[in-house]
Amino acid sequence: MRRIFCKNIIFSVVVIYAILCMGACASMHVNMTVQRPPAINTAGVRRLAIMPFTSSQNSALHREVAASLTNTAVSRIAASGHFSLVDSNVIERLKGRNESLEDYADALMVGELIALNVRDSSRQVPRYNIATRSTVLVTVYDREVELIYSYSLLRARDSSVIGVVTRSTVNRDSRDQRGSLRSASSLAQEIVANRMENIAQDLAPYTVTERRTLMDDRSERNLRTSMSNAFALVKNGNYRGALNMYLQIYDAYGNFPSIYNAALLHEIMGEPDAAIELFEWYYSESGNPRALGEIARLESFAAEQETLLAGYTGDVQTQRDRVLELAVNEIISSLPPDARVWLYNNTKTEFSLANGVALDLSAALMRSGIILVDRDTARLRAAEMELQMLGNVRDEDMISLGNNVGASVIIELSIEGAGSLRRLQLRMIDIERGIPIMTSDTNERWQI
Repeated sequence: MRRIFCKNIIFSVVVIYAILCMGACASMHVNMTVQRPPAINTAGVRRLAIMPFTSSQNSALHREVAASLTNTAVSRIAASGHFSLVDSNVIERLKGRNESLEDYADALMVGELIALNVRDSSRQVPRYNIATRSTVLVTVYDREVELIYSYSLLRARDSSVIGVVTRSTVNRDSRDQRGSLRSASSLAQEIVANRMENIAQDLAPYTVTERRTLMDDRSERNLRTSMSNAFALVKNGNYRGALNMYLQIYDAYGNFPSIYNAALLHEIMGEPDAAIELFEWYYSESGNPRALGEIARLESFAAEQETLLAGYTGDVQTQRDRVLELAVNEIISSLPPDARVWLYNNTKTEFSLANGVALDLSAALMRSGIILVDRDTARLRAAEMELQMLGNVRDEDMISLGNNVGASVIIELSIEGAGSLRRLQLRMIDIERGIPIMTSDTNERWQI
């Protein structure tokens, strides 16, 4: 069954104008704004830290251009309004203390000034002298600046690469006097300004204006009149009325332009699935291969818009959110009736992350009506300290201490693995029966 496309469509018609000629050139253009996804798939990234661009060379010019790359990236990306920018100094402090970054940022943008080459040269060129009416050779001085830079987007949780962009540009200046050549700094700064103008489009959804052109058919007098009448409805903004008229024209004449225009109006009104279905029906009726090209274009467009709706609008669920939701569901489905739960954090590494997960999991369980043992009681604090001192904890030790703090179920939480293989591990023990009743598996659903 064909998918139902979301009615809260991301694009809209903003301008419409017509060029109506009495001859064979009659046409109608519709301009529509369309949101496009970024070059790098940043779905789920909301908190972005832009780290200062680095350079392998430490000259004053290299430092100046690296700083300009950083400042331009920050200003252009901030102007997109898509991200909440995190101060790079905060990230540096966290790294210095070897603390987790993902509580503060979803991704880091890390840039590098790869090369900054300045080349000066001169050449002899013929030039006509009007006063002497002769051609003479003059010296022209050239300065060429080549700038190569790249930036990568890294996940804050494990530094895995989301995407990489590399840019290379040359800027030149030519003068009759060497001293009047533009400075290397000026030429390099111009490259930065021009090449980074659309940097936000690499990382965030952006809006463009696209033209859709309706087809005309003037092969018969009556058909020409009908197409002109439909054009007039489009010009007046009555798209639904024009669409219905084009379908009537097709019923009468069976011509491709009328079915094409009807499908195009479906697209303009935010109904690409209806446009696809119309072209599919037309192809089944006529076998016209032109319909197949339009189907492919519209399917690509519809998939792109669905991706934008799913990954870039509204509240995006992070991997940590998904794992916590999974954990709560698994725990609730396994708990005995009227259970009193002791959530014990047995993580040996990743303490900051584990504590945050334990707090979030505790809050989620309580919201679901699960009774948790009060973590502020002296007995519970003493029990947890005793377990930590034991080192390798046996189930018998945990069950004994669980009885002491009034729990009927123990949920042992830990963070296992590292980097992209890091996962949440849960183990649930029924104290009354003295047996494990749930253990999380090791598949990617639990990666955090």
